[in-house]
Amino acid sequence: MNMFKNLKDVYEILVKDEILLRLLYYPSEDFDDSPLSDDKPNILNKSTTEKWDIINELIKTTNKTSDLTEESRCRICVYMGNRRETRNNAVANQQVVFDIYAPIDWDEISFRLTQICDTIDKLFCGQRITGLGKTDSHIGGVIVAPSGFIGYRLIYDFGSAKP
Repeated sequence: MNMFKNLKDVYEILVKDEILLRLLYYPSEDFDDSPLSDDKPNILNKSTTEKWDIINELIKTTNKTSDLTEESRCRICVYMGNRRETRNNAVANQQVVFDIYAPIDWDEISFRLTQICDTIDKLFCGQRITGLGKTDSHIGGVIVAPSGFIGYRLIYDFGSAKP
C-alpha cells in the first residue's frame, strides 16, 4: 500500500518549492506587491531552525485549522484521501487531498488562494510524484474555513500498488 511513502513524497515536493512557500508566507500590501519579489528573502535559504519553524506553520499533514488566527498566514493541509479498487487487481486509485486556507484580506488584495491552487496544480497534475503513473486532477471545490479565512480543496489521484 505504501501510504506513508506516498504522503512523504508529496510532502517533500511541497516543502522544497520556494514559490509555494513564498505564496503561503509573505503577505502583499497591494496587487503589485508580489510575494515572489526579489526583495523578499528566500525561505529555503534561512537557517535550518527558522526555515522549519516557517514550514511547520504553513504545511500540515493533517487537517489542522484550530490554531489559525487573524495573525496567521496561509496554510496547506495535505493528507491521504479515499482509496478505490480498479479493474486491475494489482493497482488501486489513491487520492491525495490538499486543503488550502488563505486569510480573506490576503485574497482580496492578491487573489492569493488561486495563486496557491495554480502552483499546487503545476507541481502535481500530470507529474510522476509517487506510486504508479502520473497524478491526475480529480476534483476541486470550496470548503468551510475558519473565521477570517477562505478555503479550497484540491484532490489528485495516483496509482498505488496493492499489497
